[in-house]
Amino acid sequence: ANGVTVQEWISVKDRLPESRDFVLGYMSFGEYRTLKWKNDTQRWEGLLVDYAMDFVTHWMPLPQPPKE
Repeated sequence: ANGVTVQEWISVKDRLPESRDFVLGYMSFGEYRTLKWKNDTQRWEGLLVDYAMDFVTHWMPLPQPPKE
């Protein structure tokens, strides 16, 4: 109604993001994180910590920045 597009969660079992793309990840312990998938190491890179593949269950692309 207000022009907002809602993204759907993508299961890591279905596909992974492009390497080095920032995404919103849903963690197996119920929290959200901004992450970057690193295909070369098969790990998720977080702000302070890298996570093994099985810590993330779903992901979605980050939204576009606001328009001025």
